[in-house]
Amino acid sequence: MSVARPRSGTAPLSMKRKKGSP
Repeated sequence: MSVARPRSGTAPLSMKRKKGSP
């Protein structure tokens, strides 16, 4: 879901979330 809307400005959040929730 997070990767479905990366244009919302979640690019930096997606990277941090990947490391926080593998």
